[in-house]
Amino acid sequence: MNKKAEFWSAHVAAVKQEAISTSAYAKQHGLSVKSLYRWQRVLHSGPGITKPASAGPSFVAVRVATPTVAAVSSGCTVIVSSGLRIDMATLPTPQWLAALAYAVQGVH
Repeated sequence: MNKKAEFWSAHVAAVKQEAISTSAYAKQHGLSVKSLYRWQRVLHSGPGITKPASAGPSFVAVRVATPTVAAVSSGCTVIVSSGLRIDMATLPTPQWLAALAYAVQGVH
C-alpha cells in the first residue's frame, strides 16, 4: 500500500472507530469530505473486487443476413458461433439476448 493509501486508510478506520459521521470527522481533521468519502469507497471495495481494465461496455459482433427465402412466420432464429441453432416463435427480449451472448463468450 502506498503512502497516500495508508494515510487515507488510517482516517477511514478512525471514522469507524470514533463512530461519528464522515463529514463531521473530515471537518474535525481539516480533510476534504469528498476525498474521505471517495477513499471509503475505494478501501471498502477490497483488493479482489476492483474492476478490471477491460470491464467496460463490450460489444458482441452480430451479422445480419438477408434471408434467401421470404420468412412467413414472425419467429426468430439465433445461431451461436459454436454452431448451436435456437429457433423461437417470438423475438426474445434484448436482456435475454445479451445474457445469451455473455454466456457463450467463453464457449468455443
